[in-house]
Formats: sequence, C-alpha cells, structure tokens
Amino acid sequence: MSRAQLTSTVEQNGGGVIAPVVAGKNRIINGQFEIDQRNSGASISVTNGNSAYGVDRWLWEYGGSATGVTLQQVSDAPAGFLNSLKLTVGTGASVGAGNYLDIEQPIDGLTWSDTAYGTANAKTTTLSFWVKSSIAGIYGVCLQNAKSGATRSFSAPYTINSANTWEYKTITVPGDTSGTWVNTNTCALNVIFAAGVGSNYLTSTINSWKGSGFSFPNTTTNTIISTSGATIQWTGIQLELGSVATPFSRAGGTLQGELALCQRYYYRVFPNASASILCPSLYCGSSTLAYGTLQFPTQMRIMPTALEQTGTASDYVVYASIGGTTCSAIPTFYDANYNSAVVKFTVASGLNTGYSGYARTGSTAGYLGWSAEL
Repeated sequence: MSRAQLTSTVEQNGGGVIAPVVAGKNRIINGQFEIDQRNSGASISVTNGNSAYGVDRWLWEYGGSATGVTLQQVSDAPAGFLNSLKLTVGTGASVGAGNYLDIEQPIDGLTWSDTAYGTANAKTTTLSFWVKSSIAGIYGVCLQNAKSGATRSFSAPYTINSANTWEYKTITVPGDTSGTWVNTNTCALNVIFAAGVGSNYLTSTINSWKGSGFSFPNTTTNTIISTSGATIQWTGIQLELGSVATPFSRAGGTLQGELALCQRYYYRVFPNASASILCPSLYCGSSTLAYGTLQFPTQMRIMPTALEQTGTASDYVVYASIGGTTCSAIPTFYDANYNSAVVKFTVASGLNTGYSGYARTGSTAGYLGWSAEL
C-alpha cells in the first residue's frame, strides 16, 4: 500500500475494503453508511438548532442560518464501497461565531475501555476515512470524551486537495493519559466530522489532547455552510488501535453483524408491503385494547422507554378474529426490557377479550421503532 505523507499526523493512501476482515477492529459502527433503518435512503432535513440520528449510529447537529440543508445515504462511493453519507446545503449563509454543522458518532465505554484512556497505558489509535467535497480546503475532526460537556478533546485537520474527488485520509491519535474516561455503556468517546464551525469552536491546539471539548483547527474551511449547493460526503470511516491505518472492515465483520450492532442502539420494524406483520404475538385485553409482544433481534444497550411510530392510526390493523380491525389511535409504548417490548393497540370496538392474534401495517407508512441511542 503506497503512502504519501500530508502532515505529521495525516496521511493519504489507497485504502479500501480488502482482506483481512476483522470483526471488532473498527470501533465505528456503520462506517460505510450501508444501514439506514430510519430513512431507507430518503433525504433527511437538517434544521437550525436541532440534532437527531439519521443513518444508523450517526447523529447530525446544526446551528446556523443556511437553509435547505439535507443528509442522505447515497450510492456514490469510492471503489470497494456501496454507500456514503452526503450533506448538501440548499441556500448558504454566512457563518457566525457560534455556528456549527457536523456529523458525529458517540462510542460507549464498553467498546472503548481497552484503549486504557485516562491512564499511563493509553493506546494510540488511528482514524481513517474517505471524503469528497465540492469545495477543496482544510476540514477538521474532533474526538472528545463525552457527547456533551466534554472535558478532553483532540482536534486534527485534514486537507481535501481536489473538489469532487474521493480522497483517503488517515489521522493518528495518541492515547490520552489524562482526564476521565468512562468504561460503562454511556458515552466514552464522541467522533465528530465538521462541515463548518464558527470562531467560538476553533483552536490553535491541534494533533494533541487538551482540557476542553468541541473544537476544530483554526484553519478549518467554513465555505460549505455559506455556499448554496455545496456538498461533502464521507464513507469508509474506521477507528482502530495502532498507529497505522489498515484496510476498512465493518465493526461487526459482516453485513449481518453490522446490522446487529446498529440494532443494539436502534431497532425498527418497518413494512416491505402494505400488509406487513409488526407484532407476531398479540393478546386482547378488552374489546378495544390489544397488547402486542415483540422480541428484539439483539439485546439493546439500555431498556427503551418510548415507542416511535407514525402519527396515523389507520397505518395499523389488529387481527384477533376473522378479518382485521383498523386502529382508532396510534400504537403506544406499554413496557420493555433489554430484549423485548410490549405495544398497546387501540381500536373503537370489536375485539374478543382473551383472544390472541397479531398486528400488521395498514399501509406502507406504518412502523414501530425503539431507541437506545447514546
């Protein structure tokens, strides 16, 4: 593998998806953006002052005046990859001191604990990724020890040399021997890629750890936010132990393994047709109420406490006798543990108390979702 040194800590090489594929080597889940349970490839609207998970395991955050900003899983990718995450600015606006636009992935302490951060034995790691933008320039990455309220951070620049061209980057991150790093299922490390940040979040301290959070190199290019129609894309994101980037592999080793890792944080049952089964096991508690039990495909990070669904009751149908009964209200959360959940379905009348059955979608819009995100 050929290498051309860009800076003391940033390299470019011809990395791609080749053997060996090592499960668990990559600490970034869904680093090639192939799993998108929430959107199935549809565009995501990125709005001022908000943040949300979009493509699995990836959170977006935005504060600024540009409008029509979107994120989307797309099929444009370098050789060896099928997908990338594309950020597009609709109408650009000037970047204020407190503005920011980024994607990020929080990593829990159970995944990060073997790096021994916060001790004298902290290990070196390497971040590698592919990037493409309509605007060449210097961009930034930030690693910090919390999702919010971080007290330690590492900021590094990388250069996009040519517009609209896929380029491979690597950044070597020395182990942090200071600070507090959790080793539980809460956030231990947040990896953030900025598309632009205001002066409040810029620093001259680069390629080393410092005692504050959310900052990027003061040479960062900010014209993505201010340029109408500007785009930036990422894929093949990998964070691994060692000082040398190795070829990309999924965190879960295989596609199914990657899906299982994503489902530890978020699980959605969604239709592949207008009459898809959502809850295969259902019990009628009265003439108007039925309780559906659903097993999660993998144990979730924490017990979910809420249910995600559409806002239309007619998207759900209860089958507990001959024929189906359309719901009169959207399904609601009833109970859950790490491994399963119970959903309450409400109809106007007609259910037979004590009968069993199942629930399905009444349209292609119906879905049930549970989040255990960091």
